[in-house]
Amino acid sequence: MNIQIEYRPATAEDFDWLLALRKQTMDPHLTASGSDPVESSHVEAAKKDYEWARIVMLHGQNVGMVKLIRTPPEWHLRHIQISPNHQRQGLGTAVMRQLLMEAEDASATVVLNVLRVNSAMHLYERLGFMEIDCTERSIRMRWRPHQGMRDFTASCCSGRKILPGA
Repeated sequence: MNIQIEYRPATAEDFDWLLALRKQTMDPHLTASGSDPVESSHVEAAKKDYEWARIVMLHGQNVGMVKLIRTPPEWHLRHIQISPNHQRQGLGTAVMRQLLMEAEDASATVVLNVLRVNSAMHLYERLGFMEIDCTERSIRMRWRPHQGMRDFTASCCSGRKILPGA
């Protein structure tokens, strides 16, 4: 499936929409991980590194946000959030693949943190991210350029085997 995604920088006018998107996409995961979603924490997370936020658009409509800090040699994927109405349609995968192609071209490593209860972790594993650290609630993952989807296994704190491309 060929998804035509466009991106634009987030503006001050987007803040309320981005805050609502964060609540829609994060509250269920925060609750499932044992945290109470707190308004001030959402506002702080939405404001942090705002200059890196890009609105994900499909057919001219805002459908998500990606916040990728592109500081060589390691890029940090702070957030990727797709509106619940647009999830499970391949948008997150398309955004991630494009991001990783750009990282590959720049020879940049990409790191991210994901809550253990967030099913997006499976997407990251399929795309070749490996666990490098963890806490009781979250997992830190890394993707390296030029590794492709070769067969390899790794294990971390979870004790699970990760098979990129599986």
